[in-house]
Amino acid sequence: MQSSRSSRRTPALPISTLSPAVEAAKRCAADFVVVAPDDPLVLGMVDAMEAEGFPCFGPRKNAAVIEGSKAFAKDLMKKYSIPTVVSMNPLMVDGTGMCGGCRLSVGGETKFACVDGPEFDGHKVDFDEAMARGAMYKDFERHAYEDACNLFRQEVQ
Repeated sequence: MQSSRSSRRTPALPISTLSPAVEAAKRCAADFVVVAPDDPLVLGMVDAMEAEGFPCFGPRKNAAVIEGSKAFAKDLMKKYSIPTVVSMNPLMVDGTGMCGGCRLSVGGETKFACVDGPEFDGHKVDFDEAMARGAMYKDFERHAYEDACNLFRQEVQ
């Protein structure tokens, strides 16, 4: 949040409840509030700010659920027959599908984003499986990142 009345910026606030951000906007006499990312939007931050008279950029809670819940968005698009294309951009290891890092289920069939995609019919992608596969490597990625950062730190010293 930034007020045009002053050049100082309000620090980012953790959104566990909405009232601290609303109070910060009042203290700063904010002229306009930009609400982001998804979590505060889904919690209703725009609604809370507008209720206090602050003009906002961002969807209200009832519209933000589309962005905040991929399952809700997918069901909504399917219900109204809205074609939905998703891009499943993988981290490339070999680009041939041999490593299986980009494997996903689309309409009950195994596909490889690096070979068959990366664009697929969003109504047919098994996102639960894709998210679980993506999370499988988090610990490995974190350790690899930490090791690389430690190597860079040693080179600098």
